[in-house]
Amino acid sequence: MTESELESFALAFQSCAIPKSAWTHEAHLKIGIWHVLRFGKDSALARLREGIRRLNDSHGVPNSDTRGYHETITVNYVRLIDEFLSRIPENATVEDVLKRLLSSRLTERSFLLSFYSKDVLMSPLARREYVQPDLRLVALSPVRVSRSSERVRSQWKNGGGWTEEVAIFPDGASLDNFEWRVSIAGTTQGGPFSIFPGIERTLVLLEGQISLSIDGREPVQLTPESLPLSFSGDVRTSSALHSSALVDLNVMTRRGRFHHSVERCVLEPDSRIALGTGITIVIYVVTRDAWIFEQPSGSHTTGLFGGDCYVIRIDRT
Repeated sequence: MTESELESFALAFQSCAIPKSAWTHEAHLKIGIWHVLRFGKDSALARLREGIRRLNDSHGVPNSDTRGYHETITVNYVRLIDEFLSRIPENATVEDVLKRLLSSRLTERSFLLSFYSKDVLMSPLARREYVQPDLRLVALSPVRVSRSSERVRSQWKNGGGWTEEVAIFPDGASLDNFEWRVSIAGTTQGGPFSIFPGIERTLVLLEGQISLSIDGREPVQLTPESLPLSFSGDVRTSSALHSSALVDLNVMTRRGRFHHSVERCVLEPDSRIALGTGITIVIYVVTRDAWIFEQPSGSHTTGLFGGDCYVIRIDRT
């Protein structure tokens, strides 16, 4: 399809002139990428939401809890198309972009079922409003990099420290409703930890020295050479600094929903690590960059460059 043909197809969409038999999954992708290219992700979503409903009406298809427009699918595909476009060279022609799109995994009608269970994705609620994935983060690539230099650093309300969020699930969740979360934090003062009911935690000290007091356990001295320390987010915990500042890695999963493990590794150049069926996150200690691997189907291995790192594995309980 040429650029002018795509323009004509988009005009047919806007005027509800696309026949019902031609309103296929591939047609949705063509219309989707035209809108994102023309209007950007957010405006494209609003226009597609209105346009798809209008076209369905013209076909005599009701937009109901069981048929017609599907909010969760539309939101995800707009985001995926935007991610897809971010990886295309800026000088690529529209024809080349469309060709690449139609040869990508986005053409698989079952693509979103790698991230959602069928019951959740096809529920009336998911059709009416956007629902977060219940299996794993939705992304076009199974590998993402969270670079320390690019992460947002938020200051604590008491001014005594900062936190950088590495990854969280569901996407966009808060501290009140996350299912799992990985973060790096720094502080210049000791004190009580926040209570997280129903959360299992693991703390790894990257810089500094502290002693940790956890209710019901003997005090623990931690240094960057210490093993990862796991404890319940329900119990009272406090720290005392034995250095001017500290930096730590925090992994938290909601009990009964996900579980995690953390181990320290020294990878030689071209080392390989086994990936499980959930999420594997590799945090390099020196750079604090995170490689996030999502493996929904079976165990795999992947090559990584050398260095001192922590390997975090997160999977559904």
